[in-house]
Amino acid sequence: MALPTSYAFWNIAFEVFCIISTVLLLYKQLTVFNKGESEHALTVVLVLQLLYIASFIPRVLVDIAVLPKTRFSVYAVTLVNILLFMYCSYRVFIFLELYQKTAGFRLWRNRVAYAVPILFNMIVLISSPVTGLFLSVGADASVTSGPLWRLMVVIDCFYPAASLVSFVLRNRKGLRATGDLAVTMAFPFFYAVFGPLSALQWRVPILPFGLMLAELFVYVH
Repeated sequence: MALPTSYAFWNIAFEVFCIISTVLLLYKQLTVFNKGESEHALTVVLVLQLLYIASFIPRVLVDIAVLPKTRFSVYAVTLVNILLFMYCSYRVFIFLELYQKTAGFRLWRNRVAYAVPILFNMIVLISSPVTGLFLSVGADASVTSGPLWRLMVVIDCFYPAASLVSFVLRNRKGLRATGDLAVTMAFPFFYAVFGPLSALQWRVPILPFGLMLAELFVYVH
C-alpha cells in the first residue's frame, strides 16, 4: 500500500519543528544549566534526541522513495533510528534518577547493571536483518514487526516507567513536587507508548513531538 501524500509533509514539518526546538534547548542547556551531574545528564539526552529526530528525515525520504528504497536502505535507516531511540530511552532513565538523587546511581556498577536490558535490545536489533526477531524487511521493502517486537517495546518502556514508580514510592506522603511528577509521566507517555506500538509503516513523528512537550515540563519546572 502506498503512503499518502500528506505523510512526507507532516513528518518533515514535525522534524523541522523538533530539530529547531531541540537546538534552542540544547543551546540554553550548554550555556546556562550544564553544571551539575543531573544537568549534564540532560545535556546528553538532548544531544541524543537531536540525533534521533534528525534520523527520522532519511527514514521519511526512503519511505517516499526520494532516496533509494531497497531492503538495505530500509534496514539501515530503521535500525539507526531505533538504536538512537533505545539509547535515548536509557539516558532519559539515568537523567531522571539523577534528578531525583537516587542513591544507587552514585555507583557506576549499578548503572552498568541497569544497562543490561538495553544492551540485549541493541544486540537483538542489530542481528534482526539475519534473525528477523525484532523486525524484518520484505522483498518489496515493507517493514513488518518480528516475534520479539513487543518485548523490545516492554524493555524500552521499562526505563521511564521505572523512574515513574521510583518517584511515586519516594513521594507517597504527598505531591510536594507536581512539576517532577509531570516530567516523569510525560516521558513514558509520549516517548515510549505512542510510537513503538503503532504500525511501523504508518508511524507519524509523535515521539519527537512528545519529547519536546516533556522537556518543556523540565524547563518550566
